Amino acid sequence: MLKKLLIAAAVLLVVVAVVVLFFLGPIVRPIAEARGTRTLGAKVSLDSLSISPLAGSVEMADLTVANPEGFHEGPFLLMERFRAGAALGSMLSSVVELPEVVVDGLQLEIEARGGKTNLGAILAKLDESVGDGEAEGESEGGKRFRIKKLELKNIRVSMQSDLAGRVNLSVGDFELHDIGTHKSAGATLSQVLFAVFKALASRIDDAAGKLGGEAKKIVEKGGFLHDLGKVGSGRGKNIIEKVKKPLKNLFR
Repeated sequence: MLKKLLIAAAVLLVVVAVVVLFFLGPIVRPIAEARGTRTLGAKVSLDSLSISPLAGSVEMADLTVANPEGFHEGPFLLMERFRAGAALGSMLSSVVELPEVVVDGLQLEIEARGGKTNLGAILAKLDESVGDGEAEGESEGGKRFRIKKLELKNIRVSMQSDLAGRVNLSVGDFELHDIGTHKSAGATLSQVLFAVFKALASRIDDAAGKLGGEAKKIVEKGGFLHDLGKVGSGRGKNIIEKVKKPLKNLFR
């Protein structure tokens, strides 16, 4: 009888977990927005978030990151779609295993003002957040992640400055690999986001450096390259040292 009761209780727990996850999207969305806002130092809003335990997927649509303080009121980043696959057991775990993550339709509006950029301000805030990375992962409800592959597609980037003007950049699709997989504890949200933004900044820096003519003058006059060039050096040194092993084989 006891064995049957234990089995029934276990089945009930699984059913409850599945039901909770089905309705978790609307509940988690404001939490995700608040967590993102705190981590990035800029307001994060999300149009929809859905979690499907049977399909083993998490999907988000129309995410917006506002500009940090000191820049124009328009958005810094727009993301059309996010999709990740994860097993039910992994969703409930403190370390979430994500074999594949796809970010599709990413638009960045990089603004230069006073010799600094909004992207640089976001990265600086993330660098500070990683200083508390261990506490973040150990705090109540804190999740860590182990991402095998993260794919970014259909990226659009523009650079604008009140002094220099505006220019659009061509940044191709790319992938990141093995984020947080080199340690059992995984990577915190701050570490994952910094890995993504650092990779984006590097590719934007490369694309901007290849511009010619009037576009090159706009980028140089706006001071974009000077600020982006700091990524991975002085400002990024703190986080790179803290997550050196998880990021060891990031690019393939």
